[in-house]
Amino acid sequence: MPTHLQVNLVPFAYNVGHSPKFSWWDHSDRDASYQQAFQIVVANRLYQLADKTYRFDSGWVSSANNTAVSLPDLDHELAPGELYYWQVRIKDNAGNVSDFSEPNKFICAQAPAVNHGIWSPTSLTVGESLPTLGNVAFLRSPQFKVDLKKVDTAIVTAISRGNEPLFAQGADLFLNGHSIGIGSARPQDNYQGGSKTGVYYNQYDVTDRLVAGANVLSALATGLPSGALSGAPSPFT
Repeated sequence: MPTHLQVNLVPFAYNVGHSPKFSWWDHSDRDASYQQAFQIVVANRLYQLADKTYRFDSGWVSSANNTAVSLPDLDHELAPGELYYWQVRIKDNAGNVSDFSEPNKFICAQAPAVNHGIWSPTSLTVGESLPTLGNVAFLRSPQFKVDLKKVDTAIVTAISRGNEPLFAQGADLFLNGHSIGIGSARPQDNYQGGSKTGVYYNQYDVTDRLVAGANVLSALATGLPSGALSGAPSPFT
């Protein structure tokens, strides 16, 4: 059975773009055995893999390759920001077929940010600026209830935007009082020398931090004048 599944050479790949590359190890105890074909299946949920109600099924592909394998027909089945599960099985040169591997997962890259987050205003204020929060703010989400039996994987996506173009913003993120990570870097104008704005985001697997019933997501957001990062005095005390 194949093991050590990876996408883009990462065990749990985030920000997967077009044409994900699949890799796995082939463990065979048969002499002179080698992979002659493989089959990859992809689904949105784990139960769909178990039920064989796949979103994508490559069928048997004649190939000895098990590193950075591309599936051109898969691209149009993947949606931005979605999480997918996949498995692979192989057939050796003697016609022996392995069991399917244990499931692995990956997340496709996010689409351009068009929706406001849970702590963003529904509309921008005059001058296209966000409301000033000061240099420290504690943010807390409404409680949300979770039925753990219906959750395969839970991901938090954090996108930060400063309220001043000259401020360096940061945020510590918490779920149910446990630290899960930090907010993303602020957007970058003229991204890679072009006219577009680069929007960064961080993603965290918080499946093990969820509890049955009510959950709360919170953030401690801070801001410093960019000059303070290079040793200039800060106006905040």
